[in-house]
Amino acid sequence: MGKYVASALITDFDETITQQDTINPMVQLAAKQYANPESMLSAWEDLSKWYLAQFRQPNSPSLFDAPSLESFLDHYHCLVEEVSLQKVVQQRFLAGIEPYQLRQLGQQTAKKPFAIQVLSRLKEAQVRIEILSANWSTDLILGAVGDLCDQVYSNNLVFDRTDPDAPAITTGEIQLHITSARHKQARLKQSMSQRGLTTTTGAIAYIGDSITDLLAICSADIGLLIGDNQLTHQAMDHFQIPSIEIQLGDRYYPELHQGQVICVQSWKEIELFLLA
Repeated sequence: MGKYVASALITDFDETITQQDTINPMVQLAAKQYANPESMLSAWEDLSKWYLAQFRQPNSPSLFDAPSLESFLDHYHCLVEEVSLQKVVQQRFLAGIEPYQLRQLGQQTAKKPFAIQVLSRLKEAQVRIEILSANWSTDLILGAVGDLCDQVYSNNLVFDRTDPDAPAITTGEIQLHITSARHKQARLKQSMSQRGLTTTTGAIAYIGDSITDLLAICSADIGLLIGDNQLTHQAMDHFQIPSIEIQLGDRYYPELHQGQVICVQSWKEIELFLLA
């Protein structure tokens, strides 16, 4: 086992570890508990269309008119994320699910190639692994990664446990903890301060794929962006965030890579990159 340059790895979950976002499968799972699932799924489709419509013209001046990345992300959070979350809770899209169903869904969720393998190797190398996600279910995340992570920071579905003789089921409400780019950045900085000063042999790496990961990626000792999320790359270009693309087999060199967003395409690249 090689020695890894990172002493801790903090990673996003949806579309970073998983192949696809897990929100829609959660709603599909909840719909099975409804007497009229077609009506519920129709309302969900309407909300999904509204959400996606916010990003149909990502190059338009109205999207990138904020003076800084932080204020742009605050604007995005207030006008898109908060509104959609309110609608999800108000319409109880996620009511009626039992914890074991969420764990099973996590187990069944397709992971990106080599993601679980790399997390396992890092765990064996005594690298601390944390998942920092805006996902709505810790149970789902734990079902997906098992004991490969040391800590999960996410939102969580609220369960009705008033009847001790009945199984706990979700109410449709969500305990909100991580909903914005600033929340992710704050949690990352807290983790970094708890671990003390970092060095090239004890750095904290962050991996994410979306625009809500950008602040955390830019704040980490080693910030990695995985995949080709169009909005994320357009924001990086607009705000002139320095970045560098790596190839399979490249290694981490602080004098070359520090201070830049490191763009990768696969977990295999991440594994080789972090292996000193």
